[in-house]
Amino acid sequence: MKRYYYIDDEVDTIKSIADGINECKLVQVDVFPLGKHKEFDNLTERLRSEWDNFDGLILDLKLDGGGVDSTKFTATSLAQWISSYVIAERKAAKPLVLLSNDLECANFKADITSHDLFDMVLERSGGLKWDWFAKVLAIIAEGYDKLNNDKEKKLSNLLQWDSIDTTATYFAPFTDLASFNVREFASFILNDLFLHPGLLISEPLLAARYGVDMEKSGEGWQRFKTKYLEVAKYRGLFGEIANCYWSKKTQEVFMTLSGGKSAASLTTIQRVKALKDKAEDASGLIAYEPADKDASTYCWAIDEVTRKPLDSSEGYMIQEEGGLKSWQEPRFVSFDTIESGNLGEVRLVPSEKERYEEDLAALED
Repeated sequence: MKRYYYIDDEVDTIKSIADGINECKLVQVDVFPLGKHKEFDNLTERLRSEWDNFDGLILDLKLDGGGVDSTKFTATSLAQWISSYVIAERKAAKPLVLLSNDLECANFKADITSHDLFDMVLERSGGLKWDWFAKVLAIIAEGYDKLNNDKEKKLSNLLQWDSIDTTATYFAPFTDLASFNVREFASFILNDLFLHPGLLISEPLLAARYGVDMEKSGEGWQRFKTKYLEVAKYRGLFGEIANCYWSKKTQEVFMTLSGGKSAASLTTIQRVKALKDKAEDASGLIAYEPADKDASTYCWAIDEVTRKPLDSSEGYMIQEEGGLKSWQEPRFVSFDTIESGNLGEVRLVPSEKERYEEDLAALED
């Protein structure tokens, strides 16, 4: 069982969270008392001596908050030291996970300079999902263990995909074994591949591109997906965390099943009809039809809040705090979602916000 040290300045909170995660029996979380290690040098010296005794660290973002064991430094400062220590001393990299309240997490997400230091951000507000926390922690630690022990670092093995284009610029930093950085590769998967459509797409986006209403299709979609789309499922490192599919392969599957048709050129109704005409086990699929009968059904994106299919030309582009890589696709929300005020943490690109306001004014005229 993988073992994490949990470092937080709030003594009362830390034990209850550790106990909740430990009850799932998937990973062991030990409370790391800051009492004698409030000074930065004392803490880092202790971590040096303990490095081989744990598999990862869980950190509260504001170690300098108002807790009993408050320090004069933050989790970001500690993470920067750890990153340098691993490289300088040739130590095995270990996962760093932030576990903070929703406000602190929101502040962290706005600080793009710190994103590469942490593997995942978990929010401890509302109903805490101990089983999910425990599962994620175990998977990340096991993934790091595999990365550290893999002598070849062959991308096709790590990503479990034979069609890897190792000449692509986004894979360039990971093709040279001598300079391969475990933390950077883990961040590439967890933050770049999983969180933005591009090489990989989520199941809701996959359904949208097949023209399918996931909710209405129910078991029909599940049967179809199991029979035809397992070949496109991402099964590489950390794969149990994200339910993702290789985008290019999903389109190859569609063309095969539909007799050579391109999904992008069809409406949702036409896509589902093309599948039903040619593919077995497609009879349970129901095409997505927007509530607004005037809305486009050339859906190639999803509303990032409702997760429903959306024609990107009718959507409004989301502001990506860290910017988009050249191979990543933008994300969108619909007019109705913006109007409802249920955007949560989502923010629009400034020009898109202006466009929405113009569209709203035009409707009111």
